[in-house]
Amino acid sequence: MRFNELTTAIKLSLESLRRAIAGQIVMTKEVEELQQSLLLGRVPALWKQKSYPSLKLLGSYISDLLLR
Repeated sequence: MRFNELTTAIKLSLESLRRAIAGQIVMTKEVEELQQSLLLGRVPALWKQKSYPSLKLLGSYISDLLLR
């Protein structure tokens, strides 16, 4: 159940980022922080709130998430 909530949060946040970049919605502070985290290769804080504890960088985090 926790992974379903996490993957839903990831999908929704990435969709919001895509739409904000395309100019379809306003770039909120949360979406901007998501973008900065992704550009720096860090796990976004929005995802960490719903995630399992991890100190991995974004690439390793996603790989681990897919394996789980």
